[in-house]
Amino acid sequence: YEMRAGQQAVHLMEVSEVAAAQRKFDLATALLHSFWFDDAREAFRQVRAIDPSVLLSYWGEAFSSYEPFFGFLNWYQGSKVVSDLLEALERQKAREGLEQQLLNMTVAFYSPELSVRGAAATYAQHMLRIYRAHGGEEAPLDIAAFHAVAQLSAANPGERGFLAGSNGERMAE
Repeated sequence: YEMRAGQQAVHLMEVSEVAAAQRKFDLATALLHSFWFDDAREAFRQVRAIDPSVLLSYWGEAFSSYEPFFGFLNWYQGSKVVSDLLEALERQKAREGLEQQLLNMTVAFYSPELSVRGAAATYAQHMLRIYRAHGGEEAPLDIAAFHAVAQLSAANPGERGFLAGSNGERMAE
């Protein structure tokens, strides 16, 4: 997968010293931001093929199995990726900070005890902590965007005014 006309890569963080892996990770993150879930999933797999040490490729691939605005979660696919992540973490330690926070969130999100709503609430709680840890309203745009999506995905559409009362709507502005 390559960039589409007018599409820009998203630089969440440095994940690899291998330039091709970093470029592919930035592209994969942009695809995830743009809700191109299938393309993002494949791009995150390609990152790992280029540089197997990029642990965040598991985060991206796992979250490409969740379509928050449709309430769709391919739990089987995502939990398989988490299983692979846990094996990788036995061989390699995650870096502290954002990488560790995102990987912890991924493992918690795919807990077998959670329903889709429970996973969405877990996602929202973790992203709120990550958002606050990285400056709250001063957080980088990528973190703020993932936080907004998490808050919106956890909102209950059955409640009157669920968007107006959600932190995600304000963040999305």
